[in-house]
Amino acid sequence: MILFFILLLSFETHGSTTTDIESRPLSFIQLIKNNLNTRTFAIKDRKTMEQVGYIDTSFDDNKTIQINRFEIEESHRGQGYGFQGLKALLNILKPRVADEDIMIRLIVWKDNIPAIKLYTKMGFEKCSGKELIEGYLWMSRTIGKDYRG
Repeated sequence: MILFFILLLSFETHGSTTTDIESRPLSFIQLIKNNLNTRTFAIKDRKTMEQVGYIDTSFDDNKTIQINRFEIEESHRGQGYGFQGLKALLNILKPRVADEDIMIRLIVWKDNIPAIKLYTKMGFEKCSGKELIEGYLWMSRTIGKDYRG
């Protein structure tokens, strides 16, 4: 079953507001919590409106964004929700880029192969020599004004 992906939120960036992201199958992402330095996005199935996951982010400064938690409900894994949600997040973040690239970073359990494959597919790379907690990997990527989601 093909569903459609629509971004249903506005996101403040540099004093302006972004609008909708291009259509994609499977899900949509919606801003559900917006504090000073953190934003949480729900990943929802458009047909059922069921929340199937979420991405929790924090903005350390104007150049660094941390994905603190990224989770897809177990019964919905392997169906493309993670890919679509992460792609939507990167598209949301693109307008935040002014003249300089921004870094997006995260940590992932080293044995979570599906997540590592997803992050790698989305352009994240393992950060060598950087281990926050034993058993976890740091991964990061940059996004610039030329990013083409």
